[in-house]
Amino acid sequence: MKKKTLVISAISIILIIAGGALFMKYQNDKQKEQAFWDEQKPRIELFFKYNFNDITSVTFDDDSQVVNPTGVPHMSGYLNGDRSLWFDASVGNGQQFESASYPKEVAAYIKKEYRISPKKVSEIEAEENEK
Repeated sequence: MKKKTLVISAISIILIIAGGALFMKYQNDKQKEQAFWDEQKPRIELFFKYNFNDITSVTFDDDSQVVNPTGVPHMSGYLNGDRSLWFDASVGNGQQFESASYPKEVAAYIKKEYRISPKKVSEIEAEENEK
């Protein structure tokens, strides 16, 4: 009987330790994921404020952080406090945000020199680093 109790106790301890380790890994993964999203927000803001006229604010939807079934991260939101000026920003190759999709209402704000092709964030950053 004592042997059976000892085995059950040992198994319980192992399960508790394994559960704790899994919980800590989950928490660490969540923190890394949040850090990734936090790094992308300023890049999205830079894209819109650099390429478009009169963009005063970039607002992210509460549930804007989504990874689609193909594994591509997306963030959505709207500009200047107007939900009709929505955008969907995807992260290319799982690395960093470079550009966004937006409706014709947003395209009306684009600066004349970027109408054909807005600059990607990496191009903007390289240009600003040269200054």
